[in-house]
Amino acid sequence: MIRWAECIKSQPPEVWGPQQNAVVNGQIESAQAVDVSAEEKRAIREFARVELRRTEQDADD
Repeated sequence: MIRWAECIKSQPPEVWGPQQNAVVNGQIESAQAVDVSAEEKRAIREFARVELRRTEQDADD
């Protein structure tokens, strides 16, 4: 995690963006392969929304 943060800070988005997209896409594919209830899906989506907001706020700081 620390190495990833260092990479993001030191490299332009054109370098780390595709790597991040690949990780996110892999997570989405993995999640789609698992049977989860509608309630679990809602909880996962809410968690993702909160984390995205937090990440965006951290980037603004």
